[in-house]
Amino acid sequence: MRFRIPLSLRFLLLILGLGAGFFVLVSPLYQLAEQALGADPAALENFHRTAFHVLWLTLIFSLGVIAIVSFWISWRIGRPLRRLRKASRDLSKPLRWDAPFHEAQSLNQTLAEYAETVNKLTSGLEQERDRLRAVLDRLEEGVLLLNGRGIILAVNPSAQRLLPLRPDSASLDGKPFVEVVIHAGLCQWVADANPKRLPVFQVDKGEESPFDLLCHLRPLQPSDPNSEALLTVMDVTRFRNLDRAKTDFVANASHELKTPLSSIIGYTEAIFDSAMDNPKMMEHFLRKVHDNALRLQNLVKDLLSLSQLENQGPARAEPLPVRGFTQAAWNQHRIEAERMGVRFENRVPENLIWNMEPRDLDLLVGNLVGNAVRYNRAAGKVQVEWDEETRILCVRDTGQGIPPDMLPHIFERFYRGDPARARGDGTGLGLAIVKHAAQRYGIQVSAESTLGEGSRFCLEVPGDRIGLLV
Repeated sequence: MRFRIPLSLRFLLLILGLGAGFFVLVSPLYQLAEQALGADPAALENFHRTAFHVLWLTLIFSLGVIAIVSFWISWRIGRPLRRLRKASRDLSKPLRWDAPFHEAQSLNQTLAEYAETVNKLTSGLEQERDRLRAVLDRLEEGVLLLNGRGIILAVNPSAQRLLPLRPDSASLDGKPFVEVVIHAGLCQWVADANPKRLPVFQVDKGEESPFDLLCHLRPLQPSDPNSEALLTVMDVTRFRNLDRAKTDFVANASHELKTPLSSIIGYTEAIFDSAMDNPKMMEHFLRKVHDNALRLQNLVKDLLSLSQLENQGPARAEPLPVRGFTQAAWNQHRIEAERMGVRFENRVPENLIWNMEPRDLDLLVGNLVGNAVRYNRAAGKVQVEWDEETRILCVRDTGQGIPPDMLPHIFERFYRGDPARARGDGTGLGLAIVKHAAQRYGIQVSAESTLGEGSRFCLEVPGDRIGLLV
């Protein structure tokens, strides 16, 4: 390794060398002059005065040389330092002090280690920032960071989608929360400075908000009333809808159960009061009791079927002949169909099989064929056909049809909005059972209807559920 004299030592040696050189040159001359002029006091005094002037001039010259050398050295040191300061603005590039000094080597090594450490820390922070940003952007829950004055410091896309915002609120960063949100109750809750404020607030779906929201506000430093706070917004619309559906289902089921029970109790009391001695009236009342008991039995049966479909595990499929199940469904309703004069056409191929559980296939075709018979007109027709190209099974009837505004609701439980469809012994659960049974196998259910001409219910079956008997 090449040995280099430190910069400070070079500067010291330069000053000492100049001083020593001056002393070596001047001292002998000064002694000789004193010896030569020793006999003449006037000449000696003149010599001393001249030597003093020369000494001052030499000192001034030496200081000038030292100043020039110092300026040159500082310039040599300052130029690479200025380059180093400029280069330090971009730590992605290596830092190096390009100076021909021994000190530059150790400084370059220190700068390189420093730059590497800073780059690692910066890279790690950027990765953490990008990861956190990706997590926040993909969260289904809305997240907002508010300062102590309610100014929005950060917000993720879900919060902008869920919150009831004013139409002109394109960007939320840096804006007061109460100025961009239109829900008065939510704004008042966020702006409330009371430390006993409830940490949770619920927004109901309505004119101000298209969602049911559950909001949670928590300060980052509970001990500081002016600290930043984290507001989370969760969409609970689906859960609230399920809760409402459960409430409606219980109410509807109670009503449907109450109606035949009330009829049974009423006819039974009538038998005890006045029909015991009248065989004809008793027979009529007993038949009514029997019909309502059957209706109650069918309702309980459908409720159990629907509950089992919603709670059972994966299907244990087996190859089943579709035409046989379709014919069996017709046979179950043959007496009612013959009484109404309804004809049946089974256009399902003999060799068509579906991979399903027998009970589910029976529920699918049984309810569709039963509805086609029940809501048909006198001397009408029920037709079941299979389209091999589209993999769709359709059940057609020639009834009165379903109004267009009711079609989106016919697969809901207990929905029988059309008076024509409310007649008969239906429970209002048949199409809901069809929908749930189809969902287990990825089957798409659809309905089409024309008033006065009839309806068509179709099952689009995935290809992996279809087979042919050889």
